[in-house]
Amino acid sequence: NGAVVAAAVFVGLGGFLVRAPHLVPRPAAAVDATPAIGRALVGPFAVTLELLGLLLVVALLGALYFARTDE
Repeated sequence: NGAVVAAAVFVGLGGFLVRAPHLVPRPAAAVDATPAIGRALVGPFAVTLELLGLLLVVALLGALYFARTDE
């Protein structure tokens, strides 16, 4: 039964992909946008991001403390 269902799903997906319209490739970006994306994500929230990282490290250490075995 499992092989029949898997084959039916495979045929269905294959048919869907064959009938899907072919996308026209986009032209390459003229400028590298990585620095702009980094400034947009972290720029005004750099301190908040650092404090959140510190909070997550402290939470991980607390979880390790409570999960340890009593030996």
